[in-house]
Amino acid sequence: MKKVFITFIIFFIVFGIIIGIFNIPFIKERLKSISNMIFIEQIEEYTDDFEINKLKVSNQSFYYNKLSDEQKRIYTCIANSVKKLDEVFLLQNYNIVDNDTTMTDIEKSMQAFFADHPEVFYVDNKYTVSTKHTFFNDYVEIYLTYSVSNLSELEVRISEIEGKIEQYLAQVSDKELFNAELVLHDLLGKNVEYYDYEDLESVPQECHTIYGAFINNKAVCDGFTKALQILLDRKNIENIIVLGNLEKESHAWNMVKLENEWYHVDLTSDKSIKDMNSSIVLHTYFNVTTEQIEKTHTIENKEIIPSAIQTKYNYYLYTGKNITVADDFNTKFKQILDENDNEYLVEFGVSGVTSVAEKMVDFLSGNRYQDYVANNKITYYSLLDSYVLVKNK
Repeated sequence: MKKVFITFIIFFIVFGIIIGIFNIPFIKERLKSISNMIFIEQIEEYTDDFEINKLKVSNQSFYYNKLSDEQKRIYTCIANSVKKLDEVFLLQNYNIVDNDTTMTDIEKSMQAFFADHPEVFYVDNKYTVSTKHTFFNDYVEIYLTYSVSNLSELEVRISEIEGKIEQYLAQVSDKELFNAELVLHDLLGKNVEYYDYEDLESVPQECHTIYGAFINNKAVCDGFTKALQILLDRKNIENIIVLGNLEKESHAWNMVKLENEWYHVDLTSDKSIKDMNSSIVLHTYFNVTTEQIEKTHTIENKEIIPSAIQTKYNYYLYTGKNITVADDFNTKFKQILDENDNEYLVEFGVSGVTSVAEKMVDFLSGNRYQDYVANNKITYYSLLDSYVLVKNK
């Protein structure tokens, strides 16, 4: 009995020594490294050339470059796993601090990944996270859900999208970047219907993606934004997705870079008059400044977003459809009306001009512009720094 007791004591002493040795930081790190080498699959480094699928955009690292080193490791794991359609994957070389930090890192990495990669249209925006504990290490696993079953099915859908993209690009003959941007903005706005909803949770996942925009011709803001992102990229117009809020609801839009200056473009908001023909596309938010867009939008993570301060390529200024305090209102307004070729409406910008509605009524009534006047009334909308005057039906 005494021998058994002594053996028992020795066992616990030896076991304690082993545990103590394994908890020495240097040894623990070495064991952790060995464990990682044995059990964790090596992954491809994330670079600007990393290709998840052939719909790849050129500017795919804007948000990646804004992440911390730990978050970049998560992003890299996401990219590798999505490329292979892995439903479950480990976060490699990620140092766990606590659960709150881990969840924050994952959320930021996921958001950055989807903002950089509009071509990833087949991953559900909901995911599950769990932590695994082992003798040597703790691991974080992420579970994703896909709308395709395998890579072959994905290739079929990518081919569908490629065909639609080519149809859009074939209609852009002008090499001037502003005009190319304008054509793509208007084509996409005319062809894609905004999916109207009461509850955001009820929106089909595809409406958040380029598949919904290009194939089903229905999308919400992020679907419009991602589709425009890819089309502009194909015409060598550098652009990014911007996330934020509009009317207290999550929203997404684009920023484009022309002559090394950034501009905001919100195609979804340019389809904002719901009681009009759904094919009508306005230009209220076409190449506006940060100051302008912040009158109606809130920019998320503004500190990492480029500042837009130039006005050269604002739609109304660049096309001459703008009235300033230095202009004679009636003369400039008449010019805009006479040169208008839109069968539904006329739109124009204003800079510092007051009492615009009254001036429009006076001019139209006195000059017999019957296309816009019915029973001494006109129908117009005031949007941001612009006005939309509707023709009689």
